[in-house]
Amino acid sequence: FYILTEFPAGILQGAFFSNDRPRYMNYGAIGFVIGHEITHGFDDQGRQFDKDGNLVDWWAPQTKENYLERAECIIHQYGNYTVEDVGLN
Repeated sequence: FYILTEFPAGILQGAFFSNDRPRYMNYGAIGFVIGHEITHGFDDQGRQFDKDGNLVDWWAPQTKENYLERAECIIHQYGNYTVEDVGLN
């Protein structure tokens, strides 16, 4: 199970990176972007489209079942974070 992701160098500016900020803020911001991109490997939207962008259920049933089972770890992990100060889960 491999995840290949790219993001443009331009992401390393503005809200995500600045030489005027402490390094820990820049590291945290790019870590957020990388973490976000990694979770796309577990979404169930992209797998529903074929190479031409057509909405087609092209995966073998066992592959789909295995994928959805593995994706549950992300759903459970991120579905259990709560920010008490703002009442968000």
